[in-house]
Amino acid sequence: MNKMTGIALTQSLCSLSSNVKVICLSMHNEREYVDSALKAGAVGYILKNKAGGELRNALLAVEQGKTYLTKELTSAPKSDKPKLSKRQLQVLHLLVKGMKAKDIGEHLFISHRTVEFHKYAIMRILGANNSAELTRYAIKLGFVDDQ
Repeated sequence: MNKMTGIALTQSLCSLSSNVKVICLSMHNEREYVDSALKAGAVGYILKNKAGGELRNALLAVEQGKTYLTKELTSAPKSDKPKLSKRQLQVLHLLVKGMKAKDIGEHLFISHRTVEFHKYAIMRILGANNSAELTRYAIKLGFVDDQ
């Protein structure tokens, strides 16, 4: 059998069909590993030492079309307003409006996987663990209006 990294395998599987959903189970908590996995198409990332308690939550989140990241990979939001790129702000505004990644992608002329990548980056920057926290922090930090 051909030796393949988890990232390469993820990319290969995700390229087969948009219906393929990959949750990475890894011992690496460094951001570059997480970013690489998500860029390759993964929709979840769990640390091996947390897998028992989080696997069910990850499966449920992914089944609902969400991205799941182990809580160890996010931190509380900082008191100073974090910096987001113009594209991240566009994605954030549409997420807060309740749009799905696929619809956001069509609206912004980018792939839904790119939308998920931006969503993860925003979650990491804001310290959000899920979509509800992302919306709450976006409003609290003044990125979007409370409407």
